[in-house]
Amino acid sequence: MAREVYHLVAEGVVSVTDVDTALCWGPGLRWGVMGQVLLNHLGGGEGGIEATLHRFRPILLTAAAAILGMIPIAPRLRSSPNLRTHRRGILKQWLIRKSSG
Repeated sequence: MAREVYHLVAEGVVSVTDVDTALCWGPGLRWGVMGQVLLNHLGGGEGGIEATLHRFRPILLTAAAAILGMIPIAPRLRSSPNLRTHRRGILKQWLIRKSSG
């Protein structure tokens, strides 16, 4: 979590004071007493953590379908000029992020 906090502060999304306040008065109070796994279990209500996972299953399946849908299955699509351009763009973005961060 620390990495995300420092990134948000560095990007100017949130101030240090706001982050400290959110963590002290948000999950910080509960984490000091219970821990993340117990909180997930309690968040599921009567069904416990199984109910929590059951609610998140459609979200995970949708994300997986979207990711898998981006993988070209047909061989003729692999050589598509549009796909090559798209791949180059993704690679360039990754290289820019890698070199700046």
